[in-house]
Amino acid sequence: MYIPFIDITEMRYYVPLCIMQMCLGLLILVAGYIALILMPLTTISLQVHYDLLNDYTKIMGTIHYNPSGQRVFHMNVRKGEYVEVESLFRGKRRKELNSRVYQEYEYYFMKQLIQYHQELRLMRRKIDSYLKVTWILRTGLMGPLLCTCMYALLTPGLLSTVIYNKFILESIGFLMASLFVFLAGELLASFNLTWRSALYNSPWYKCSNKTKKVIPLLLLLNQTHDYHSLNGLIPCSHEYMVRMIKMAYSVFNLLRVRRLNT
Repeated sequence: MYIPFIDITEMRYYVPLCIMQMCLGLLILVAGYIALILMPLTTISLQVHYDLLNDYTKIMGTIHYNPSGQRVFHMNVRKGEYVEVESLFRGKRRKELNSRVYQEYEYYFMKQLIQYHQELRLMRRKIDSYLKVTWILRTGLMGPLLCTCMYALLTPGLLSTVIYNKFILESIGFLMASLFVFLAGELLASFNLTWRSALYNSPWYKCSNKTKKVIPLLLLLNQTHDYHSLNGLIPCSHEYMVRMIKMAYSVFNLLRVRRLNT
């Protein structure tokens, strides 16, 4: 461990730093579990649901078929349940299969898509609330650790060869974990736009007027990224990551100038 302008071999610094390093190691284990396992798994599971929602959205405004090529009505898009149209309209009832029936089904199909999307948004809010506490700890540690890493690695003659190589490995692990978190955050933020894109590119203009009236509102409500953040602050985005690196580099330059002046 390295802290600028402090001799950690002195007893008054050595004992509290040992305790702090033990606590930091425990925190790194917890943060590593969240960054490398929990957050990616929740992101991937949510992406699977959005991929399924997008696949159903792309067939809006078209005639729906099952893998056997028979015309169907989807009754539950989340569970993949459907009924065959031929089984609903047999004999004399086949005459009832007119445009009005399909118009009602189109509107019902769109309602299923909206309900599915609302369930996914609720799932996303639960993920955000669960990761909020750890996001505070991660963002609080990233800045100081980046500054320390830059100062220790980019200042020549500051560390011995063994400690320098050890510090390089620790820094690479820390940076990879941080990059992994921000990549997962960008993926989470893009889900709304992927559904909007699927909705926009679907043949929704072929639907009935009752269904087409709802589409512009859905496009309007899903036109921005939805970043994981702390009450709207400190978003988990590539832009904030670059901003944090720039700030750490500025602090590193200040520390280097102070060292040269002393």
